[in-house]
Amino acid sequence: KRMKNNFTLRILLYSLLAGIYSCDYVSNPVEPTTNNNGESCISSAFPATTPYRKVLVEDYTGHKCPNCPQAAVSVKKLEDTFHDSVICIAVHADFFAKPDSKFPEDFRTDAGEKYAVTFGFSGYPNGLVNRKDYPSNAVKAHTSWLSEVSTILRTAPEADVQMLSDYNSTDSNVCVNVQTKLLSNPSLTTSYNLCLMLVQDSIVAPQVDGTNTIASYLHRHVLRDNINGIWGDSVLTNAKKDEARLKKYKFKLQGTYKNVSCKPKNCYLVAFLYDNSNYRILQAEEIKIIK
Repeated sequence: KRMKNNFTLRILLYSLLAGIYSCDYVSNPVEPTTNNNGESCISSAFPATTPYRKVLVEDYTGHKCPNCPQAAVSVKKLEDTFHDSVICIAVHADFFAKPDSKFPEDFRTDAGEKYAVTFGFSGYPNGLVNRKDYPSNAVKAHTSWLSEVSTILRTAPEADVQMLSDYNSTDSNVCVNVQTKLLSNPSLTTSYNLCLMLVQDSIVAPQVDGTNTIASYLHRHVLRDNINGIWGDSVLTNAKKDEARLKKYKFKLQGTYKNVSCKPKNCYLVAFLYDNSNYRILQAEEIKIIK
C-alpha cells in the first residue's frame, strides 16, 4: 500500500513539473495562464473565434516630411474602407524624423531605423503592406496601399494571432499573452517569428505639410517601442496545423519614450507573425492597453 501511495505521489509530482515548464505550448488554450515569472498575470481564456485575414500597413514617415500628411490621408481611407481588417503603424525614421529646435519630439525607434535600412527606403512617404515582395519590391507608394490591401484581403487567412492584455495602473506594468497557430500544415523548412510592438495614437506635435508647418498636428499610430526586440521571438517551431502556441510578456509602460510623453489611454499593442525567409506577414492583431 505504501509503495502504491509513493508511486501515485511521483506521478502527481511529474505532472506538476511538466505543467510548470511548458509555458510556451498551449495544449488547451482555454486554461488560465500565468506569466513567465510565475506571478498571476492573466486568468482570462482566449475566446473561441473564427480567424479572418488582417493586413498590417507600415507608413514610413517623419515630422519634417512635407508630403507625408498625404500618406496619413491614405491611412484614414484604409481604415474607413476596411475597418478592423487593416492595422496601421506610423514608423518615424531616417532624415525627416530627426528632431531639432523647431521639431523637438523624437519619434524614432531602434526598430524603425533598422527596418528603413533593411527594406530599402530612399524616399517618403512610402510604406510596407504585410512586408510582401521583399527584396525586390517591398516598398509601396501610399497611392497603392488601397489596392494592395484589397488584394490580400481576398485571400484566406494563413494563421491566427490572438492577444490578451492586462494593465496595472498602480505600477504601470502590462502583461500580454499572445497565442499563434497556423491554419495549414507548414513547410518543413519554414520558420516564423512573432513581433510585439507598442503603438501610441493621437500625439499632438508639429508637422510640415507642403510649404506650411502645422503646430498642432495629430500624429496617429506612432510606433513607440518593440517589446520583444527588433525582429521578435521564434515561434511555432515544429508546430502542426491548428496547434496553438503561447508567448507571455510583461513590461513596464514608461511615462515617456525618449522625450515624448506616453499616455496609456492612447496606447495599444500590435502583434504580427511573419515568415523568416522573406519577412512576409501572415497575420496581425492589435489590442488597446486600456479597454
